[in-house]
Amino acid sequence: MTERPELTDLRREQVKRAALECLVEYGFASLSVKDIARHAGVSTGILYHYFVNKNDILLQALAMAFREADAALRDQVENAPNTGSGGRLPRYLRAAATMGRDHREATQALLAALGHTGASDEVRHRLARLFADFRGYAHDLLLEDAGEVSVPARESMQSQAPTEVAAALIVAMGIGLACQWAVDPEAVNADAAARAFQRLWRTGGAVSAEWDWPAATERCVRGSTDEDDSRGGL
Repeated sequence: MTERPELTDLRREQVKRAALECLVEYGFASLSVKDIARHAGVSTGILYHYFVNKNDILLQALAMAFREADAALRDQVENAPNTGSGGRLPRYLRAAATMGRDHREATQALLAALGHTGASDEVRHRLARLFADFRGYAHDLLLEDAGEVSVPARESMQSQAPTEVAAALIVAMGIGLACQWAVDPEAVNADAAARAFQRLWRTGGAVSAEWDWPAATERCVRGSTDEDDSRGGL
């Protein structure tokens, strides 16, 4: 008897949720399929029915966590009330600074995956896509905030070095604060950090067009263009 599609999706999500819990608890290398099956409350045979191997489970689990965090961050940027401090960029800066607190599961999974990049080219490639997507979104908002180009022109223009660098700094801030929050939440005031970074950008401290910037490349913002990659990095 063929399993109903909705039950298949439910089982797969159940396994991926369990895999994320195990990833945080055991780490990438030490984790076994038996650990995931036990946490999910299913047999190892069920796991191999839905997934190829352990790496397949973990990569799909990471993809799920990052897509959810990415979607939530973009939703916060697009739909948060405008407090009068500007357009979407200030909301993005705050969302990026508080990501570790608001999306702890994805942050902890990211920390575990980063420790495995030296042993897996696939994990490294997919995390590189994740960071490239973050930089691309930040870059678009920076251009919008600066009023440099219209939306149609933005798609075809060559990126300017200062906004590329600023996008990388914003992502570095968000990931760095998220990692610190995951390790020691009492030591990190994410809201204060978000306000400070907004002021830094607004006062021109983040970048300066007068600096001697090196030539920029499209990959600096956009990263790989593999057809099988989707938003969220995995």
